[in-house]
Amino acid sequence: MRPVLVSLKDSVKNTNEVVKDIIKIFNLTDEEVTEKQPSGRDTVLRNRTQWSFKYLYEAKLLDRPERGKYKTTERGLKVLQENRERVDNSILEKFEEFKKWKYALYTDEDTSEKVAIKSNNLELQTPEEKLRSSHSDLKKLTKQDLLNRILECSPEFFEELVLELIVAMVYGSSYEEASKLTKRGGDGGIDGLINQDKLGLDKIYLQAKRWQGAVPEPTVRNFVGAMDRYAYISKGIIITTSRFTNEAYKYKQETKTKRVEFIDGDKLTELMMEYSIGVETEENYKKYRIEEDYFIED
Repeated sequence: MRPVLVSLKDSVKNTNEVVKDIIKIFNLTDEEVTEKQPSGRDTVLRNRTQWSFKYLYEAKLLDRPERGKYKTTERGLKVLQENRERVDNSILEKFEEFKKWKYALYTDEDTSEKVAIKSNNLELQTPEEKLRSSHSDLKKLTKQDLLNRILECSPEFFEELVLELIVAMVYGSSYEEASKLTKRGGDGGIDGLINQDKLGLDKIYLQAKRWQGAVPEPTVRNFVGAMDRYAYISKGIIITTSRFTNEAYKYKQETKTKRVEFIDGDKLTELMMEYSIGVETEENYKKYRIEEDYFIED
């Protein structure tokens, strides 16, 4: 990862510009530059460069002053001075920010010691187990990145995202219709009714906002109170980029007259991936097994 830091030490650059620098640094051949990933969608060089961005950014060795562009930080410059040969994960592990991000791939109950044990047990895993484990880690990384991108964008962008997701989940018949049924607030949120079906026979009360901190019980109580204004509304959805407090969940369970569903940041990114909002499938892998009956000779 050291060449990436070198490329970005004097100026802000995007992926293509850094890739060009790396080609020069290593004097790569045309074959090496054009080598594709198994999916055929991107080159190995570009993909590895983008992963370097991610790792170095999480270790605070890179900054992102503009969308899609990076610059080596003061910490990154210091790392360059202290590591003349190479910069790899062993260097990044020295920084708490990187370790905190890395351990976030595991459950909240996992301690650093448990993570270390899991890492040591990788050699004992079957190829199938390793594939599932790697897929799980990649999914968690993507969800983290999605949530970070949402938080970096404007409130207006978040509103558009929520409406796109709602329509993709087959609520209402179109984006335009969902826009008419909901109203956008000055606080960067959405509040209103959406159709549960294309004919609009049933409606759902929706509220979506990028709340600061966990959504408390009073907010949910007020949401249910707002639903009471509509005698024909019995279902509601609250969407946030953060999470809900335990008291909020308790109140939701105790509410008998209205059915309320929560979509927190984790569930939001899960749904975005499921309905391909802001993401695209890069690679698919097939797992094969031997068809034993085929090899039975009469």
